[in-house]
Amino acid sequence: MRDLTAVGIRSVEVFANSLRRDELAAGAVASDSLMVRAIRAVKTPSPAWPR
Repeated sequence: MRDLTAVGIRSVEVFANSLRRDELAAGAVASDSLMVRAIRAVKTPSPAWPR
């Protein structure tokens, strides 16, 4: 994200694909799912990022 901010990109769209799916979409709300981990990584604050 720091590299993206450095070149003027202020937002990203995150997509995650999972091979484990069920009828209730339980993976979507699992705290350790790929999407949740990706969002956490993107949202980790950095002093260089604008707020």
